[in-house]
Amino acid sequence: MLVACEGDCPAQAKLGGFKESVSAERPCRQCLAPRDRYLSITDIAQFERRTKRKHEEHVTEVEQFNRRDSCGVQDPSVKYGVNYRRVEGLICMKVLAHAVTSGVVSLPSVNEQLQGLSQFLPHDRPNCLIKEDHLYKGLRQSAAQMRNLAILLPFVLVKDGKFTGEANFLSVLLSYLKLMNLMMAYELHERDAYRIKKKVEQLHQKILEIEPDLSMAKVHFLHHFWEQVLLFGPIRQHACYRFEGHFAFFKRMARIIRNYTNIIMSTTNRHQTRLCHYMLRKHFLFEEPKYSVKFQIPRGVSDPEIKLVRLKEVSALKIAKTGPLEIHGNTYQEDGLILLSDTSRPFPEFGRIINVFVVDDKRFILVCHKMKTRCLDEMLNAYRVQSLFNKKLDISVDELIFPHRILSILTKGKHYAIPIGHRKLLT
Repeated sequence: MLVACEGDCPAQAKLGGFKESVSAERPCRQCLAPRDRYLSITDIAQFERRTKRKHEEHVTEVEQFNRRDSCGVQDPSVKYGVNYRRVEGLICMKVLAHAVTSGVVSLPSVNEQLQGLSQFLPHDRPNCLIKEDHLYKGLRQSAAQMRNLAILLPFVLVKDGKFTGEANFLSVLLSYLKLMNLMMAYELHERDAYRIKKKVEQLHQKILEIEPDLSMAKVHFLHHFWEQVLLFGPIRQHACYRFEGHFAFFKRMARIIRNYTNIIMSTTNRHQTRLCHYMLRKHFLFEEPKYSVKFQIPRGVSDPEIKLVRLKEVSALKIAKTGPLEIHGNTYQEDGLILLSDTSRPFPEFGRIINVFVVDDKRFILVCHKMKTRCLDEMLNAYRVQSLFNKKLDISVDELIFPHRILSILTKGKHYAIPIGHRKLLT
């Protein structure tokens, strides 16, 4: 029984028996929107939905009468998996192309700034060698790289509080960023699904007003994401990012072994060997925290930071200072940011990590400076923050309200915090 599958758009269409191209008469796999109307309609309630009964009728048409053009079905294979999830960087490409062709910014300058900003990303850094051809033929970046490029792009194109180009293009990019941050949230409630629906309609309407050519098939596919949230939960759990992240192993291995006689067997053998090594670990499914002890803290030490830890851990027998701590896939290290409160008004509160301590080899304490959130920079879709060096506090990793990565960017003497994947902030 096939429960769910992940892949890119053509692969999912092939598996479902649909035409592998959006040039089909009915290109969408969730509704029967006709090819000549689905890009210009923002209210998908106008289109009839695909159902199991309808699909069986279409399969019969294909099998008995060879009618493939009217319904978008190519083969009699029935698909019960999840829909395609990848959020493409179409908007990034158009915004960049507009800024470069209008002469307000040069491509070498864009690449130089992206290279400087990319150092704040721990992984999936966007390609900083964007050529002019890429602005029209595709930016040649993975889905995760494109997502990070969209986050960094406002920092490149906004100068002195002004967008170097038409404000309408920045409005589309910011609407896209807010939608992406909501869709990729770690936790979503039922009402958030309807927020996604509304935001997609607003984004599509803006695109149609500014540049109708930007309204492509994947923009229409966004309209169905809210339904997928109701059916399968947060999109992050079944997104194409995971497929691409795992598939990167095969692409990397193919370049290393260079055996193209039977590339499928070669990469499969190495993948299974790698998986066996993982399964031999003591904790296969749930990895233990990774950290390295710098030094043990003697009991007589009267350092203010140690006092904070001892007040919190009164019964502690052993305290040690550690380097970067990796736990549950998240890394906590010096100068990293954590979210202290998401309910404070008017802005959330952040903390900057000073030190990481381990207590009795099992509990982890973060000592940090409290930060003042000065404002929400609407043009960058980021919070501007500043450290309050006279205010120190400690917090256990288990007590964090948002135990996920918060992007920290330092540029032009200003410090910005971007809580990626929070369902309420920057959405």
